[in-house]
Amino acid sequence: MGGDALRLPASMTDGVVLLDAHTISDAEAHLRGEDAEMLLRFDSPARATLEQTRAAIGRWIDARAAGGPMFAYALRRPSGLLVGGCEVRRSSPKSANVSYWVFPEFRNQGYATRALTLLCESARRLRYVPQLEVHVDADNIASRRVAEKAGFVEAGLVEDTSWAGTRSTRVLYVWRVDPADGAARGAWLDALPSVVGELAERWSLSVGAPFQPGGETAWVAPVRGPSDAEMVLKVARRHPEALHEADGLREWDGDGAVRLYACAQVGDATALLLERCVPGDPLACRPETEQDSVIAGLLRRLWREPAPGHPFRPLQLMCDAWADEFEQKYQAGRVNVDAGLAREGITLFRELPATAERTVLLCTDLHARNALASEREPWLVIDPKPYVGDPAYDVLQHMLNCRDRLHTDPRALAARMSDLAGLENERVILWLFARCVQESPDWPELADVARRIAPA
Repeated sequence: MGGDALRLPASMTDGVVLLDAHTISDAEAHLRGEDAEMLLRFDSPARATLEQTRAAIGRWIDARAAGGPMFAYALRRPSGLLVGGCEVRRSSPKSANVSYWVFPEFRNQGYATRALTLLCESARRLRYVPQLEVHVDADNIASRRVAEKAGFVEAGLVEDTSWAGTRSTRVLYVWRVDPADGAARGAWLDALPSVVGELAERWSLSVGAPFQPGGETAWVAPVRGPSDAEMVLKVARRHPEALHEADGLREWDGDGAVRLYACAQVGDATALLLERCVPGDPLACRPETEQDSVIAGLLRRLWREPAPGHPFRPLQLMCDAWADEFEQKYQAGRVNVDAGLAREGITLFRELPATAERTVLLCTDLHARNALASEREPWLVIDPKPYVGDPAYDVLQHMLNCRDRLHTDPRALAARMSDLAGLENERVILWLFARCVQESPDWPELADVARRIAPA
């Protein structure tokens, strides 16, 4: 693809932050969020008026529609609350500049790092833009740390010119697509049309337009079978966490999760033909207290002892790998908890899997965006990442996504989920403490939760 266009997803989320399009109605919230720090960093001579802010958002909307050279995202909580924004601007044939901002009351909570990480993941698909750049004032320590946590590397100094013509020297941070990963992803994308065509012929499918926003590792679209039955085709790159998704769906056989109708390996892609959830609204649209009950009920149905000779990996394997990654970040100075708490938390994260009184088939990534409304049952699980291990681990992802309650009273949230899921409360709290420590380098606000629930 040539020119200055940017083919980025319309929206992206990691379950904690949502990047989507601005609307004109965001102008009031954006204007309220502007402070002296934002004006300084973006070389703005004075605070904008409401009409100027609306006009700027209108330009962002128009640029999105044109595909660039600038593409702006509103940074929100999953509820839709505007907390900041970010922008990608094509700066040369081989690079794009990234900027980001978070409003004062939402700073130091990991939002900017998560937004920048999502942008980097999307950039992996832009084979014609192998490099992203961030230009940061040398004294803007917080913004520099955001870039570093998202994987950017300091690469010297750069001269910037403001809209008024003034010149500034800033620190240059660079993020590059790994050539091997980029080549593999590019090959997978190049092969995708022929893979989908082969599968459509093999399974006699009529394929619709893919669901939006698209995922980072899978292509998913509605299809119709020979009898006009509605289904979903998922074509995924191989990645470790989802290695046994098909095996898990076979084991559950529609009991609390979508049904698997067929599975095939085509080159480096795994294809799943799945039950379609209609209407398909995510559980995230419902109040959190309702989510608690649904998530706990689904997990209790999914937990079972798998058949002898099963292929599922032990939870210990995943925890050890994540603990190794944490220790690498600790050595690189990216951990924001004290040494004693870091050591205690990550040791517990390694030890807990081996001390479980029972082991069951786990989903490991069940949260409110991975449960969809269905006609066959009120809610069904999608996108499981099966392991075998301690059921107390399986409630964690939902709790981590319940941000306000997690920070207001983490023990109360743990007690509620323990009660609903039939788990030992103290063990769930230990898991929550260990997971908050493990996640804290990339999710800084969890460090405070870890401190508050650390074992006495």
